[in-house]
Amino acid sequence: MFKHVETVFALVGTAVTYLFGGADTVLYSLALFMLLDFITGLIFGFKSKTLTKEKSRDGLLKKSTILIILIVAVILDRLLNNGMWVFRTLIAYFYICSEGLSILENSANIGVPIPTQLVDALENIKSKK
Repeated sequence: MFKHVETVFALVGTAVTYLFGGADTVLYSLALFMLLDFITGLIFGFKSKTLTKEKSRDGLLKKSTILIILIVAVILDRLLNNGMWVFRTLIAYFYICSEGLSILENSANIGVPIPTQLVDALENIKSKK
């Protein structure tokens, strides 16, 4: 039984590594920001009584599309064959900042005070990419 579970995890790990160019801090950060954005969106929707299945589905579809764009960036980097993750890093940073700003927006809408320096830092990074 456990051998089959180990095989499945190995196959999934291999597929993720290939599709997303490996598991590193950038990929972990993007995945975590996407999850936190979804959670804060759910909290805001619940608190404001605007949470619907359609909005949740649309949010998940948006996150899925971000991952597809990231896969496209990985493929472009592989085509360049220069050993660097140029497009992957650019796309990941862009969406990390975008998701970060959305987390802050959701949090502010919930009533959590947000330091302006944090918003400024994310907007500054996003504009440089």
